[in-house]
Amino acid sequence: PTSIQSANCNVAYGCIPGNKTSQADAIRAYIQSLLKSKYKTWIRVPKELWPDLWHKKGYKRPMCRLVRALYGHPESGGHWERHLTEAVLAAGAVAVPGHPSSFWFAKEHMLLTVYVDELLLSGPAHAH
Repeated sequence: PTSIQSANCNVAYGCIPGNKTSQADAIRAYIQSLLKSKYKTWIRVPKELWPDLWHKKGYKRPMCRLVRALYGHPESGGHWERHLTEAVLAAGAVAVPGHPSSFWFAKEHMLLTVYVDELLLSGPAHAH
């Protein structure tokens, strides 16, 4: 994960005249990524999430294979981080050496720093 120093560098970059900083949460972050675990994980589905058909069939405790990196699974954080990194790099960013989870978009002069599902973006105000 990123460090407080990296986040502070991002905010400092946003304080340069003409720049600004934006913050956002990644929506439903973990479940955007697949759970690519070595071992299969099965979960019990809470009754309030059952489709009508399951109630009609008289199911007691149906189980489903977990295919998304659901928050709380011990491997989910790593799968989410890998998924986000791949997406950011595919969007044209490069990783900032020595600053984990920080990315530079050269064309836009934008700096992105990520802490779990918090996104901090700094750079020219017109580029936001």
